[in-house]
Amino acid sequence: MSVTLHTTFGDIKLEVFCEGVPKTAENFLALCAQGAYDSTPFHRIIPGFMVQGGDISQSTKPFTDTTIPKGGTSIWGQPFEDEIRTPALRHNSRGIASMANKGPGTNGSQFFITFKEANHLDGQNTVFARVIGGEQEGGPLDRLENVAVDKKGRPQEQKIFIDRVTPRIEGTVEIRPAVGTAPVNISFITISLHKKETIHSAADSVTKKHLAAPRKDIVDVIGKEMLLYRCPSGRDHEEIASMDLPFVIFIPFGRGAQETHRKVPPASLQLPSRTAETYYELVVQVQQGRSDQKKYTFSVPISRFDTLSTFGMYNRRETKEEVSDHIVTLQSSIDRWSYGPLDPIRVDIRLIPNMNAMHKAKRVTIQKITIGIEEEIVYDHEGDEPRRKSKTLIKKSETIGMKLPEPLFATSLGMVFPAKDLRDSDGVLPRSKPAFPLYAVHGFTTTANLYKIEYYLTVKAHLKDAKDIYLKQPIVVCPWDLAGCRAEMEAIEQAAKDASHVDATNPMLPSARIIRGNDPDALHCLGVTMVGKVRKPLID
Repeated sequence: MSVTLHTTFGDIKLEVFCEGVPKTAENFLALCAQGAYDSTPFHRIIPGFMVQGGDISQSTKPFTDTTIPKGGTSIWGQPFEDEIRTPALRHNSRGIASMANKGPGTNGSQFFITFKEANHLDGQNTVFARVIGGEQEGGPLDRLENVAVDKKGRPQEQKIFIDRVTPRIEGTVEIRPAVGTAPVNISFITISLHKKETIHSAADSVTKKHLAAPRKDIVDVIGKEMLLYRCPSGRDHEEIASMDLPFVIFIPFGRGAQETHRKVPPASLQLPSRTAETYYELVVQVQQGRSDQKKYTFSVPISRFDTLSTFGMYNRRETKEEVSDHIVTLQSSIDRWSYGPLDPIRVDIRLIPNMNAMHKAKRVTIQKITIGIEEEIVYDHEGDEPRRKSKTLIKKSETIGMKLPEPLFATSLGMVFPAKDLRDSDGVLPRSKPAFPLYAVHGFTTTANLYKIEYYLTVKAHLKDAKDIYLKQPIVVCPWDLAGCRAEMEAIEQAAKDASHVDATNPMLPSARIIRGNDPDALHCLGVTMVGKVRKPLID
């Protein structure tokens, strides 16, 4: 997910690593959507190092009636723990956004953006985003770095503010007569976005389906219900021939456990046998007079783009190792850690003997090495009785049959990430259901309220005269292959440009177009005109 910081010096677009650091991302996005960061200053600038902001206690536009402590606070009203477990999220370049803190477990609202790599902060501060717009030469980040500051890094001549952020869904509700050209009675019209989640972990087995607990589901309203039209005061309704009502739904994230909107919205997904699914609907409610109320639902497939393999955060070598009996170390390394359907995966593997136990290591025989991809689904992961299911998507073995050499043993194994063949017997791709994007994978990395899906690269060294070594290395699975990710990046870039001009407090929507039944051109808007006393199709 991404947000745009509209600052005094221009727009800074941030890609937020929702999957890598979910709690930190939730906190940051929630504060953004509440307007907590609106009109807060960048209060500390150190050229060649970083710019720091996010002290929501300094906001000139109060967003809450409660007192904010000096220095700011999290959405939970207290400090929260670090999330430094993802090794790829490092302070290794310009434009890295990270949480400011006073020591371990003291994160609140303040954050900083690096002007250059700051490797000494790795393991101390939680990286949660990176700049994907605004880092160009002469751009907002350059202008921030060149601001004159005093000895404490405080801007001397002017304050630099974060003005606002803009996550949203926009469109138009069109109202027309269902039959003929007779006007319809309209009292009011509202629109809202609903998210529906369901799980039934036993649905993949006919036997277990009837014995297990019933399907569990929840429905949340994302954002607020928006009133699009209300008839004049004192009247039950108006006779309407035609309506075009533009709307924007801004997606907020709540402040605490009492609110249901605090989670970063997951992508639309339907697992095989509907063991888990998430889908969204726009719900339009039309009140026609005192007693007649109708609801119209429109499926809205929602995609998440924070797992694209083209993002720089995923294109760095990652290494993991495990030790067997203090005799042999197994080490695996991958060039990148986000993959989509049919993407090639190369794993570099090394087996290293313990030089202090060479008399034992020399007797070890490497029988074979197995690599694979494992999918792990946790149902009801936030409940009292979470249920975990794992399955191997693909596995490949290579026979070695040799003694462990003294310096090390090294090899590379490859495989192709599995894809679900969606074609029928005639080779035709079916249309996806309106609520779900058509993906060529069974699932992808995601976290919802009722379930989460994670993936691991597994490596196992089968040894003789030593215990087998097994390791699991986390990876991210994307719905698109590498070529598809490159295409999506262009769309994201255009969306970022479009979003930079949107103001949440004044979205500047087009004017509503309302044609009443007694308007002179009421029939014309429906493509009809009167010829004598007969209604005829209107030809422009």
